[in-house]
Amino acid sequence: MKKPTPKSDSKKKDDASKHLGKVLDVAKASMSTLTSVADLGKEIQRTKQAQIRADEQIFLAREETARIAVRAKVEITAILSAHSQAEMDHEAELKRLQNQHANDAALMRQRERVLDKLLDGDSRDNAPLLADSLRALLPNGNQQ
Repeated sequence: MKKPTPKSDSKKKDDASKHLGKVLDVAKASMSTLTSVADLGKEIQRTKQAQIRADEQIFLAREETARIAVRAKVEITAILSAHSQAEMDHEAELKRLQNQHANDAALMRQRERVLDKLLDGDSRDNAPLLADSLRALLPNGNQQ
């Protein structure tokens, strides 16, 4: 009987090294996948933190905008109130000036009537009375 020859030993070694290489490749791929999953987790956390910061900034910006809007409305109201007050003051001053003008015009007409009567030759007997009336109608500094 012949002894079996170990022909398959080199074949087994080649198969074992191929299997070992494949196992190492699978292990490398698994490590790479685990690293990628870990990196993905880190990126998700960074994204969540960035979203939280952005939400906070949005909230603060909205609050500031609301404060500025309220302040602007208060200022607009103050401006409108001042404008209305100025209009009312203007109307009152205009009315006062119109009344003063009407009074001055009436006084001027009275002065002209008295002066016309004084200059009219028919009323010489009433001249002292008319002169007194004219003096009363003249401004304080011109009563001569």
